[in-house]
Amino acid sequence: MKMPKPLDRNDYKPLYAQLGDNLIEYIESNGLKPGDPIPSENELIKYYGVSSLTVRLAMQRLSTEGIINRIQGKGTFVAERRIKAPVEGIVSLKKRLENEGFNIKIVFVEATETHPTRYHLEALRLSEGSKCLKVRRVLRAAYGVLGVETMILPLGIARRFDQEEFKSEPFEELLNRNPETRVFRVLYRIRSSPVLDLEAEIMNVPVDSLALVQYGIFYNKHDKPLMSGRVTYLSEKLELECEVRLEQKSLQESIDIRS
Repeated sequence: MKMPKPLDRNDYKPLYAQLGDNLIEYIESNGLKPGDPIPSENELIKYYGVSSLTVRLAMQRLSTEGIINRIQGKGTFVAERRIKAPVEGIVSLKKRLENEGFNIKIVFVEATETHPTRYHLEALRLSEGSKCLKVRRVLRAAYGVLGVETMILPLGIARRFDQEEFKSEPFEELLNRNPETRVFRVLYRIRSSPVLDLEAEIMNVPVDSLALVQYGIFYNKHDKPLMSGRVTYLSEKLELECEVRLEQKSLQESIDIRS
């Protein structure tokens, strides 16, 4: 079995991002199937000579993306492929909450130029080495923090806008101001996932607290990706309910927010 390839400490990518990409390549090149084990955190620390934080960040990323499954006391395994089913009429959770009458306030955290992970490179159809703008913001409801949104935009898209606008404007509304970046369709995925370290700190919850994560890739009318990212909601605060009427082929959605 091939071992993961070495890390390049002179590379522009952070070590944890390189490690995550290397583990994906390790899984693919060895033909690992769901349920097969991958090297443990301790084995990776010893093999690469990196810190436990670097390995944990890489593992968190792969777990969040549904590539691996960490089982306490047993180890880390290739995750089962999730069943995906399209749902007509689904919109962003934030928009649904606002439509239900909840006042959602945006609190800016940071905006930095970064080399995105392999996931975002593929989602945005960017070449290796491309840089993007990463914007992280907090969504607050009346009772406190509801969630954290982290969006990745290619620099060519981000530079069309005043950077101050990213601090408070809803992303969809901002993109829709420019005909070339008007959002034509969005591919959403919603699933449960543990929160990342920084998200846990922002939301003041323990690391690995369960969250409801909405991933999104936004496209213009030419089907060009404009933005990709995630919005992490505390699952203890949010409950989704869907009703499907088979005879009418329609969908009714409701959202319950808990204080």
